[in-house]
Amino acid sequence: MIDDEPSDMGDANDDQAQPRRTSRRDVLRTAAAGAALTAGGIVLPSAAAATSGPGSPTAKGATAFGFVGRIDQDGSEFRGYAYLTEVAGVPDEALFDGQIDRSEEVAQLTIAGDVTLERRSILGNVFVLDAVGSLAIHLLDTPGADFADPASFTAGAVVARYSAKLHDVLTVIGPNEGIPTLSGELDQTTAANFTLAGKRYRIGSRDTRLILDGTGHGVRTDPDAPRSNIDLAATVTFA
Repeated sequence: MIDDEPSDMGDANDDQAQPRRTSRRDVLRTAAAGAALTAGGIVLPSAAAATSGPGSPTAKGATAFGFVGRIDQDGSEFRGYAYLTEVAGVPDEALFDGQIDRSEEVAQLTIAGDVTLERRSILGNVFVLDAVGSLAIHLLDTPGADFADPASFTAGAVVARYSAKLHDVLTVIGPNEGIPTLSGELDQTTAANFTLAGKRYRIGSRDTRLILDGTGHGVRTDPDAPRSNIDLAATVTFA
C-alpha cells in the first residue's frame, strides 16, 4: 500500500504513534490516496496507479514474496526461520542494501514462526504431514541474520503476521534423507507501515489470503524423537 494508508499495527519504525488532529488537507490527501489503493499487497508511491485486477501486483497468482530458509523439527513441533528474497513492490536493492549476493547476512526482512503437527500419514517412503501455527515477517534492526542462531531472524520489529496451515509431502530418498514438497495457506492478521532505504512500505493488509509452495532437502538427525533439519526455498502468491 502507499504510505498514507493506516496500518493495522501502526508504524514499525516508531516507538509510539503520536495522535494529531485531522485537517482539511489530510482529508483531501486521504481521498486522493484512496483512489490509488490496491486490495492487499505492496504499492510504492511511484506505482500508486496499480489496481487489483489482472496483471496488477496483487492479482491472483502474482508473487507476494519469496524466501530461503530452514525448518527445525523437534518431535511434533516445527520452527521455521528464513530471509525474504523478493517482495512485491520493494526494489531488490532495498531488500539487500544494494548487495549482489542475496544472503541472510545482508537481508533486511526475515520471516519466522512455529507450527505444530496435527496429523500424519505414512506409506512406504512417502510421509504426509499437516501442521498449523503462525508466521511473522520482521524488519531487522541490523542485517546480519545467521542460520547458526535462529533468534537472529527475529531481532527486529514485526511488520506482518499470518496464521498458517501447512501441508508437506516428504519423499524419502535415502537413509535419514528426504525431499519435502511444501504447500499451505497463509491468512494475514496484521500489517504495519515501515521504512526501508528511505521509503515507506506496508506488506499486505489484514485478511489477505496467500498460497505457499516450496521444496528443498531434509536430513533426519534423530529417528527416535524424531528430529530433523530442512533447508528450503518457497514462493508465496496471492490467492
